[in-house]
Amino acid sequence: MYTLQHLGITHILCLCSNEIGQSDSQFPDLFEYKNFSISDDDDANISDLFEEASVFIDHVDHVGVGGKDTSFRGFPLAKAWDLLKKVHRRAQPNDGFAKALLALDRKLHGKVSMDWQQKRPEMKVCPICSKNVGLSTSSLKLHLQKAHKRAICRERGQHHDLGTC
Repeated sequence: MYTLQHLGITHILCLCSNEIGQSDSQFPDLFEYKNFSISDDDDANISDLFEEASVFIDHVDHVGVGGKDTSFRGFPLAKAWDLLKKVHRRAQPNDGFAKALLALDRKLHGKVSMDWQQKRPEMKVCPICSKNVGLSTSSLKLHLQKAHKRAICRERGQHHDLGTC
C-alpha cells in the first residue's frame, strides 16, 4: 500500500475472480477502484469489459491524475506486452484472453502488432466429416487416407474398382 502511494497510484483497475475478494476494495479511503469479476479460462469473454475499463482509465487521465497521457489506447499490443514482461516476467494471458486482446489491437490500430503463440495445441478437424482427428497434421492425413480414401480418389480423378488409389 505504501509503495503504491509513493509511486503516486490513486486508482486501481482490478480484473479477477470473486474468490479473491475483489468486491471488497481494501483501501477505499486511499484508492479509487474499478472491479471486474472475470474467471481465468479460455471461454471467458473479456472483450465486453474493454469499453468500461477504457472509460475508467480515460476518467483517470482526464482528471489529471496521471500527469501525462497514459491511456492504453495509444499502445500497440506488442509495446504493452514488452512493458508488462519487464516487470512481471511470468505474465501469460490464457489463449481466450490473448485472442480478445489481438482483436482489440486490430480494432484500435488497424493491424495486429504481435504474433501470439497458443499455449495449447488445437485439435485438427477433418474437413470432410468434421471429426476431431488428433493434434498433428500427420494424424489428419492418416484419418483422411483411412476414412475418406474414396473421396480423395474421386477428387484426384482416380476411379478404381476396388477403391484403391
